[in-house]
Amino acid sequence: MRNEVRRNMTHARIQELIKERKVLITDHAWDAIDERGIEVHELVAVLVNGEIIEDYRNDKPCPSYLTLGFVGPRPIHVLVALCKEHIRIITAYEPNPERWINSRLRNKGGK
Repeated sequence: MRNEVRRNMTHARIQELIKERKVLITDHAWDAIDERGIEVHELVAVLVNGEIIEDYRNDKPCPSYLTLGFVGPRPIHVLVALCKEHIRIITAYEPNPERWINSRLRNKGGK
């Protein structure tokens, strides 16, 4: 329950920073979305309307979070770092069935 509350508060902060336009997109993320045919507005939709499915609070320099959202029927994961004054989009992709049981659950053998 506490983890769910923490994720909801984190998601609210991500939404707030998006609304304030405090978003950085890494070069890696630009390459990934270009290669995978994901639009910037789709990234934003996933971050605003999606859910945090994994958290990496010990990541440096900022904790990061894997979010899941859907663009129509298409599942999209967006990895985002939550820094004090901005968010940093690290990468985005469609979950690979070899690594994911479904869009929310990682296959134990897949990393």
